[in-house]
Amino acid sequence: MLQFNWWLLPLTALIPLIVGHFWYGQFFKKQWLNYAEISEERAQSIKLIKVLALSYVFSLLISYVVIVYSVHQVAIYQIFLFDPATQDVTSSISRSISDFIANYGTRHRTFGHGVIHGMELGLFISLPLIGMHTLFENKSFKYALIHIGFWIVSCALIGGVMCQFL
Repeated sequence: MLQFNWWLLPLTALIPLIVGHFWYGQFFKKQWLNYAEISEERAQSIKLIKVLALSYVFSLLISYVVIVYSVHQVAIYQIFLFDPATQDVTSSISRSISDFIANYGTRHRTFGHGVIHGMELGLFISLPLIGMHTLFENKSFKYALIHIGFWIVSCALIGGVMCQFL
């Protein structure tokens, strides 16, 4: 059976918080505040603990989705998730899963592979979601690019770490 390092899920959920610190706090701070029409005073008045705690919870969900999307071996477990035969190591399903993992358990399990899938997920999810909000909020396309770029980088790093170490 494939051994999962489940401690990576809470660890990779920190990645968007760390990237966000630099992305929004240093690299694009002035542009983001300008395009979002947020003053420095208003930005400093947020309840940081609440925002960071909820952002971490949301990042846990994102990390889980990136696992499913970038670590392909997870799919075999999803196929048989609720089948009671998977609990019996002598069943044909359990033996098939074990054989499959023994033969292909390390295929496409590199940092680079995870980065590519993370970038795809970041682009294909953030672009339409943020793009629609940007259109309805009548914000600048540069505003959208700041957010989309953040999610592409964050998901790429999550995917890379997950593929390499999960």
